[in-house]
Amino acid sequence: MTNRLVTRRQALEALGIGATAAALPASVCAQEPGFPKGSVIRAILKDYAPEELAGGATLFHEHMQLGADFNAKFGAATAAARAANGLPPLPGRGGPAAPKGPDIMRDVDLMSAEVAKTKADGVACIVDGGHPDMGRDINFIRQVFRAIGKAHVATNLPIFTHTGIPGKSALEQLDILEDAGVKPDRVVIGHLGNLVDSNVYVHKQICRRGAFVGFDRQGGNNDTQQVPMVMALIEAGFADHLMFSADASSGYSKTLTVFLPKLKAAGASDPVLHGIMVNNPRRFLAFVPKRPRKKA
Repeated sequence: MTNRLVTRRQALEALGIGATAAALPASVCAQEPGFPKGSVIRAILKDYAPEELAGGATLFHEHMQLGADFNAKFGAATAAARAANGLPPLPGRGGPAAPKGPDIMRDVDLMSAEVAKTKADGVACIVDGGHPDMGRDINFIRQVFRAIGKAHVATNLPIFTHTGIPGKSALEQLDILEDAGVKPDRVVIGHLGNLVDSNVYVHKQICRRGAFVGFDRQGGNNDTQQVPMVMALIEAGFADHLMFSADASSGYSKTLTVFLPKLKAAGASDPVLHGIMVNNPRRFLAFVPKRPRKKA
């Protein structure tokens, strides 16, 4: 293996967004959603028509590259937030473990192989949720949210958020964005799978207001507790407001190959799952640009 730094461009070229295999049979597809005239889904390399992503699932919240010091910063921020709220330190968090073996996020060959496998498993599009700020200054974060809301009003670009864990800032985030003029159907509130609540109280509030609920650490060993939560939301009529992804926690395609079978076993139908994995992300990502795309 060569030790080259993987770039988003290289990984996305390996994915080949427009020509993926379909993991969910067309014969059981939910009704094709409609899109406003002129809608595009804006990717790193080019704009795509929403119809071009109809052949596979979209993972709305992933990370294809994280800084080498990310885990240390995240652990420190989590510890500070817990201390500020009077909570004890998390067990076994004495510091990030040293990487074992090659680092997929810093080896273009390993990442390309992972992305190719993900494509073969039926993923058409990966949304990278990387961001430069990893701090927990609440006042600063509020200013970042208001700025993002203003940017959305100027551009129409969709917004998805991180809520931290366990996602209790969801309603506050949506409040700030709506106050800035953002329509809720242009927003995914992320990490709400971590807010474990059998009554899915916050999740339902988000759905009723018109935003999407992000279950974005699905496909790992600990996602069984999210199954009844998802089923409760489906049974309540909120399937059109759900989004699934893995957040780079278990392998990009395991949302499809591990988590979806658990939902099917719990009673979720193929058309409903197709709607969640294929149609919902396209409805969220597609927008009519207010400004022309800048040429590279």
